[in-house]
Amino acid sequence: MALPPIADTPEEILRTEIITSARSPVDGELLTPAEYAELQSTLQIAPTPKLDTKVRETIFYCACGNY
Repeated sequence: MALPPIADTPEEILRTEIITSARSPVDGELLTPAEYAELQSTLQIAPTPKLDTKVRETIFYCACGNY
């Protein structure tokens, strides 16, 4: 059994790492922790709108290969 390279950070260290930046789930833009928390609370209050039923059925129908 081979050992990992010395430069490889152990998983135990990675689990305790503090994340200081985040990406927006909306557009992938980098956000600060405060901006991310604000966006999350906004999304909780006003969730993203659902697609029209006909559009969802069309996408599902095509995605399943039932052209």
